[in-house]
Amino acid sequence: EIGEEFVPVSVPEAQGLGISLLRSMLEELNNPSLEGGIPLLVLRFAAEYMNRAVVLIVREDGIRGLGQFGVVDPEGLADARVRDLHIPLGVDPLFTRVITARTAVKEPPEQNEWTRYLFEQLGGGEPQELFLGPLTSEGKVVALLYGDNLPEKKPIGDTESLEIFLAQAGLAMEKSLLQRRLKEKDQEGQ
Repeated sequence: EIGEEFVPVSVPEAQGLGISLLRSMLEELNNPSLEGGIPLLVLRFAAEYMNRAVVLIVREDGIRGLGQFGVVDPEGLADARVRDLHIPLGVDPLFTRVITARTAVKEPPEQNEWTRYLFEQLGGGEPQELFLGPLTSEGKVVALLYGDNLPEKKPIGDTESLEIFLAQAGLAMEKSLLQRRLKEKDQEGQ
């Protein structure tokens, strides 16, 4: 309006850093030579938000661990523990909700058999808050990102940039799959 002073909108510094990190990681995600490195990139991005995280693959036979960072195992077998992780589909309400709604959640953990099993596989302890976000490809959830701040008992903080990145990672997985299918079809035709 006439006579009112213009005040520029400023972005908080932490949010500005999140946006620049998101921009940088999206550039890496769009690298055509990345292919199978998408879960690793997801874990790298998650490391900016949480102390530990796990990428879980969603299959017909259940949810299985794929990769991790921050999981501590006294015997040095954190990767093996994560790969041995298996949660049947439909038995845990939190996983079911995220897979069905295809949206991320950030909340205190529920007390149930499968949550206790998950925490045990990740080295014990119970976080104050957990994050569970989907990676969607071809209209279905193909992977999940689980994260928390253990061993610290603190909330996770804003995950909006992380959720945007997960959506883009799902699209990159879909693009990679389609390119692989086209390449195979071309090879068959020759």
